[in-house]
Amino acid sequence: MTYQIIAVDDAAPGPCVDVGITWNGSDTITSTEAIEATSLTLSGALTGGASSNIAINTNKFTVDAASGNTIIAGTLEATGASTIGEVTASGAATFNNSCGFGANINTATSGSVTIPLDTIYDSYSTNAIDVLNASLADGVAGQFKIIKLNTFDTNNMVLTPANFADGTTITFSANNEVAILIFDGTNWQLVYTNASVA
Repeated sequence: MTYQIIAVDDAAPGPCVDVGITWNGSDTITSTEAIEATSLTLSGALTGGASSNIAINTNKFTVDAASGNTIIAGTLEATGASTIGEVTASGAATFNNSCGFGANINTATSGSVTIPLDTIYDSYSTNAIDVLNASLADGVAGQFKIIKLNTFDTNNMVLTPANFADGTTITFSANNEVAILIFDGTNWQLVYTNASVA
């Protein structure tokens, strides 16, 4: 949208005062007292937009007019809901949401652990001290979890989802055993595993 101010050369234009311009965000622009005791109101559809490339500070934020490709040189932060078709990242990409992006890779451990819901992939290694008991709370409908035992050492890893449609536990007892689950809104459903389900 382009705003244009037109100056009129008048030998006796009368007393001029401050100009006030009001736009209601939709279809009306009002200009008050460009010249004392006058006003102007424009109504109707306000149309327009950028038909050329957009660039802020040379390359900090650019939009290609033809393709719509957008490049942000700084950090993009979205606090509301976002719809993402495909993610390509040349730098670090961090997603904090209930869909569970990101990864969590753990060193050898034992005892009890709670598998986080804000990651899609979690891998563990057991040790010679004790069994690793992993719990998984309910997620949100459509959420995926990939859980893997990277390295088996003496003790198993036993996964217990809070609500599991295909059994009660999944026991990992060898290197590279994995389980892929999806939450249906009520239960974790098993998509694939090469571990043992009981």
